[in-house]
Amino acid sequence: MLQKNKELQFRLSRAQKEIEDAGLNQQEELMTSIRNKLAKLHKEKSIWTEKEGQMEKNIGDLKDENAKLRRALVDSERMRQEMNEQMQAVLQELYTLRKSAAEAGDSRTFKDFVQVKRELVQLKEENEHLKFKLSQGKSNSLPSLKGAQTLSNGNFKGGGRLGSAKGRPKDAMGYLTGTHVGRK
Repeated sequence: MLQKNKELQFRLSRAQKEIEDAGLNQQEELMTSIRNKLAKLHKEKSIWTEKEGQMEKNIGDLKDENAKLRRALVDSERMRQEMNEQMQAVLQELYTLRKSAAEAGDSRTFKDFVQVKRELVQLKEENEHLKFKLSQGKSNSLPSLKGAQTLSNGNFKGGGRLGSAKGRPKDAMGYLTGTHVGRK
């Protein structure tokens, strides 16, 4: 029994030693695992700290942009109000002009404008035609009265009929034209 007792004690000590060794190995593995997890958490913490700094910077930028947009909104509202006031003034002026035109009896239309424009073109063409005729009928010599003689004192003596307008060309107003003075 003693021998069995010693043998059991030996086995017990050996089992305890194995348990201790196994426990130490497990503890070492557990410590290694904990160290790895701790390193990973430190890395994640630094990443999140960096992201937090970036987000705070973005928040500051967005606050600045928000303030800038608010100022632009106030400016555009003021500008819109000014343009609205100008538009109201122009509409009032238009209304006043239309009213005064109606009161003055000014009923001219685009049709009237076209008619006046056509008449103007026609008159210009007629003027050009008459200018051409005038330039064709001119001669280099000055016109003279037929049968008139100049006396020594500067008076005329002669038998022509001065001032006779019979058969001479007249303009649209009924006046003698200047190109045929002194000619028949």
